[in-house]
Amino acid sequence: MLKIIKKIFGRAAGEQSVKGKIGLPDVNGKVDRSMLEGALDFLISLEPDPESPDAIELYDLNREKYKSEVVKANKIIRLYGEQIEPKTLEHMQEKFYEIVNSSKYQQSSLHSSVVYSSLSYGWNGIGAWQR
Repeated sequence: MLKIIKKIFGRAAGEQSVKGKIGLPDVNGKVDRSMLEGALDFLISLEPDPESPDAIELYDLNREKYKSEVVKANKIIRLYGEQIEPKTLEHMQEKFYEIVNSSKYQQSSLHSSVVYSSLSYGWNGIGAWQR
C-alpha cells in the first residue's frame, strides 16, 4: 500500500497527466462544449495505465485526491445534459454519440470508455435518458 501511496502522491502514472488540469470552473449557469470537453479530459487524466498491476488502487487514490474536481467535472457533465433541447431520447442519443464518436475521444479505447460512461452516468434521469 505504501508503494501505491508514493505513486499517487509522488510521480504516479496518473498524476503526470492530471497535473496542470486542476481548476475546473465552478458552474451554475450555461455549459458550453469546451467546458464539457475540459471536464471529460480531466476525468480521462485520472485514469492510470490499465496495464499497471496497481491500476485499481491508483484510480481510487486519484479520485480521492482530486475529489472536489471530480465533483465539478460531474456537475459540468450533468448541466450540459440538462441543456440539451429537445430532451427526447433520440436527440439526446444524437448528442451523446456526437461526443463519444468525436475523433478527440477515439484515440484510445480508454478515452472512449471514460467518455461513454461519464456521459451515460451524468445524464441519467435527464429527459428520457436512462443508463
